[in-house]
Amino acid sequence: MSKHREPTKGATRPSSSLSGPHFSATPIRRSPLAISAIFALVASACSGEATVPVAVQAPITPVVFPEPPPPPPPPPEPTETPEQVSARKAGAVTSCLNLYNSNMRQAHVGYLDRMGDDPTPSHTDWSNPSSLNMLHASSVPQCRSEVDEAVAITPAAPELDAALTAYITSLEALTTLATTTQTYFEREANRDDGGAQGRALHPQMLAAFDAYFSADRALRDQVNLIERRGVEVMLAELAAAPDQRPRYLVERTRACAMSSLDAITALRVERAGRQFAYVSDQEEALLATVSACQVSTDEMIADPAVRALSGGESFIRDAGELVAASMIVARAVREDTSFRSEWQATQQVNNVIGEYNSLVDDYNGLRF
Repeated sequence: MSKHREPTKGATRPSSSLSGPHFSATPIRRSPLAISAIFALVASACSGEATVPVAVQAPITPVVFPEPPPPPPPPPEPTETPEQVSARKAGAVTSCLNLYNSNMRQAHVGYLDRMGDDPTPSHTDWSNPSSLNMLHASSVPQCRSEVDEAVAITPAAPELDAALTAYITSLEALTTLATTTQTYFEREANRDDGGAQGRALHPQMLAAFDAYFSADRALRDQVNLIERRGVEVMLAELAAAPDQRPRYLVERTRACAMSSLDAITALRVERAGRQFAYVSDQEEALLATVSACQVSTDEMIADPAVRALSGGESFIRDAGELVAASMIVARAVREDTSFRSEWQATQQVNNVIGEYNSLVDDYNGLRF
């Protein structure tokens, strides 16, 4: 039996298997002063007089995030050419010009048929120039709005803007005077004053019609020039693309129709004895234009790809009717045909205008 031996002074007790590597067998030694301080703190806490030290937190420096960079400026809008600006201006007044294109001529002829074209009117004691109803005076404010919108488009196109302003000014003056004339005759005030006011209004009406037709012609010359330039560029591009031939034929026909219309509406109707006839300053050019349009239209009609377009049948039909109406006027010019009335001569021109407007409507409905 072995004897228990006391450990040698100064030796350490062997590690217990329960202590593990993190528990030291070396006794913890505390100084008397530390122990006293602990007891004093406990005694103070129990008496309620203890002041628990509070840790002072260091000031927090806010995180400053940099401002996001400003968004990039929008890309500059493409600069329009003067031709493109003029085209937009002309497009803004298309409906106004189309409305008064033929109606004004019919109103003018009807007025002259009743009142005559001399400064001293005929039959003012009983005549009522009812054709003035065709002037659509109620539509003039809308036309004024379209013209103002066109003129406001920047940059300015001085010649076109001046023509637009002169046009709407003359239209407003004419329709205002025509309304006064209509009211005078509709109330039969001519029976009360023996036609005195009618005789005073008549020369003013003649001057207002002349001013309107002059402004109308000047504006249409500007608009037609703009449209022709655009069409020429487009036709050149289409002609270079074989797969675009149906559209090329359509656009060529429309351009030719426009040229025919310009030449025909430039005709004047003048008295020849007791009858009337067309007078043209460019008769050969008119005949050549109408003949070229007939050839162009026939070529388009013969192409089945055009007929197969959505809306192609209607366009082909109205193109043929426009050519027929234009040929009637061209023959009358060539053969110096006489008409019994100015109304009859003007009506043939109005037929061309009507067919052209139908063609434009069909063109707008085409799907290539």
